[in-house]
Amino acid sequence: MHNRSLTLLAAVMLFSTGALASEESAVWWMTETYKPSKAKIEGIPVKDIDSTWSKALPLSKTLLSGEAQAYLGTVPYGVFFSVDGDFNEDKVDDRALVGVYEKATGEKGKFLLILTRTSPRSWKKAFLRELGGEPGFSYITADGGTLGWSGCFECDAGEGIIWTKDKGYQVEVESIETD
Repeated sequence: MHNRSLTLLAAVMLFSTGALASEESAVWWMTETYKPSKAKIEGIPVKDIDSTWSKALPLSKTLLSGEAQAYLGTVPYGVFFSVDGDFNEDKVDDRALVGVYEKATGEKGKFLLILTRTSPRSWKKAFLRELGGEPGFSYITADGGTLGWSGCFECDAGEGIIWTKDKGYQVEVESIETD
């Protein structure tokens, strides 16, 4: 079931937007960067999310350039920076969000973070996926119990994040073979 969902998710990510990108806007998601500037995410100190981090910044539509915001309005599927659900089916609210981070060493990158609710006003880290490099654009897609994470609208690969009772959150990298 998860492989079918990931294949569908990857196909939607690859084929749905390819025809939409214009010459002028085809690379904004590869060039826009964001400055990590927050000491907390959803009330959690960034050092409690990753002990090597000094700053982070959850992404939101308001941080994007006008070109990026306009482009997102043309995407025919859900592109999210934060998604709420019960991803591990434990009847407790979870939240997935994407953003950028900076380590105390100056290294930067992007992240996907899954939080789980601990009380009506607080969260704790349940899963973290980091990708070192430029602190750039990324987004989440949601298809049932599978979350997708990508930083590109025309790439042939993405990551699926799934939950299994025996292994917890797992990353599955899917790519589409083209002839």
